[in-house]
Amino acid sequence: MNRNTEETYDLLGDWSVDQANTWLAAYCRNNPDEVFAIAVHQMLETVYPTRQKSAK
Repeated sequence: MNRNTEETYDLLGDWSVDQANTWLAAYCRNNPDEVFAIAVHQMLETVYPTRQKSAK
């Protein structure tokens, strides 16, 4: 599902895709009974405060 949010240009901000994948892999390893969607939600909650709010 895609979602637009005000003041969000790039949700990952300074995170690379590799960093996001590493974070997700660690979360899944530490929480094997959680569904993947929960892992993604937790990662997005983590990166949201440092998101890029507008085009540079």
